[in-house]
Amino acid sequence: MKTKEFTECELTNSHSVLPMNSGAEAVETAIRCFGPFTPGFKSIPYGDAKALKDIISNNTVGIYG
Repeated sequence: MKTKEFTECELTNSHSVLPMNSGAEAVETAIRCFGPFTPGFKSIPYGDAKALKDIISNNTVGIYG
Protein backbone atom coordinates (compact mmCIF):
# COMPACT_ATOMS: atom_id res chain seq x y z
CA MET A 1 0.00 0.00 0.00
CA LYS A 2 1.39 3.40 -0.98
CA THR A 3 0.78 6.38 1.31
CA LYS A 4 0.29 9.91 0.04
CA GLU A 5 2.70 12.56 1.22
CA PHE A 6 1.14 15.89 2.17
CA THR A 7 2.78 19.27 2.13
CA GLU A 8 2.34 21.62 5.07
CA CYS A 9 0.07 23.78 2.92
CA GLU A 10 -2.23 20.86 2.18
CA LEU A 11 -2.34 19.82 5.84
CA THR A 12 -3.20 23.31 7.07
CA ASN A 13 -5.32 24.34 4.09
CA SER A 14 -3.13 27.44 3.70
CA HIS A 15 -1.58 29.20 0.74
CA SER A 16 1.83 29.25 2.41
CA VAL A 17 3.50 28.21 5.65
CA LEU A 18 6.63 29.25 7.53
CA PRO A 19 7.87 26.40 9.75
CA MET A 20 9.24 27.40 13.18
CA ASN A 21 11.30 25.56 15.78
CA SER A 22 9.99 27.50 18.75
CA GLY A 23 7.32 29.87 19.94
CA ALA A 24 9.95 32.60 20.22
CA GLU A 25 10.65 32.37 16.50
CA ALA A 26 6.93 32.57 15.77
CA VAL A 27 6.57 35.71 17.90
CA GLU A 28 9.64 37.29 16.28
CA THR A 29 8.23 36.62 12.81
CA ALA A 30 4.83 38.04 13.77
CA ILE A 31 6.44 41.22 15.13
CA ARG A 32 8.51 41.67 11.97
CA CYS A 33 5.56 40.99 9.66
CA PHE A 34 2.65 42.63 11.44
CA GLY A 35 4.21 45.08 13.89
CA PRO A 36 4.37 47.99 11.44
CA PHE A 37 0.59 47.70 10.94
CA THR A 38 -0.16 47.65 14.69
CA PRO A 39 -1.39 50.93 16.26
CA GLY A 40 1.38 52.51 18.33
CA PHE A 41 4.15 50.49 16.67
CA LYS A 42 7.03 52.67 15.52
CA SER A 43 10.01 51.78 13.32
CA ILE A 44 13.37 53.54 13.26
CA PRO A 45 16.47 53.06 11.09
CA TYR A 46 18.96 50.48 12.34
CA GLY A 47 21.79 52.02 14.36
CA ASP A 48 20.12 55.43 14.74
CA ALA A 49 20.64 56.07 18.48
CA LYS A 50 19.14 59.58 18.33
CA ALA A 51 15.93 58.28 16.72
CA LEU A 52 15.77 55.56 19.39
CA LYS A 53 16.19 58.10 22.19
CA ASP A 54 13.56 60.38 20.65
CA ILE A 55 10.98 57.61 20.28
CA ILE A 56 11.14 56.28 23.87
CA SER A 57 8.48 57.70 26.18
CA ASN A 58 6.78 56.87 29.48
CA ASN A 59 4.34 54.75 27.45
CA THR A 60 7.06 52.60 25.83
CA VAL A 61 6.54 48.97 26.84
CA GLY A 62 9.22 47.32 24.74
CA ILE A 63 12.00 47.75 22.24
CA TYR A 64 12.73 45.07 19.68
CA GLY A 65 15.86 44.99 17.58
